[in-house]
Amino acid sequence: MPCFATTLSLNAHETYIHQSRPTFHRPSSPQGLSSDDSRLVSAQTGALLVAIGILLMNLYPFREHVDPHTGEMLVKIGRKLTGE
Repeated sequence: MPCFATTLSLNAHETYIHQSRPTFHRPSSPQGLSSDDSRLVSAQTGALLVAIGILLMNLYPFREHVDPHTGEMLVKIGRKLTGE
């Protein structure tokens, strides 16, 4: 029975894209990932870092307690991972 990997991300026009693709095996280690799977993991990790960085920069409770450069750095790293 295949398992489906699902992503929800923003494209360049800031609209949500829902992607689903079947995954038939589960690798035991990160080195066992195919190039398509590793790109998917990088894109998802990058999207998560961008989202966390934006939250840290824009939400009042976080702005008061977190260095502003932390959010900016997370966004930069996330955009590099997503290929933007």
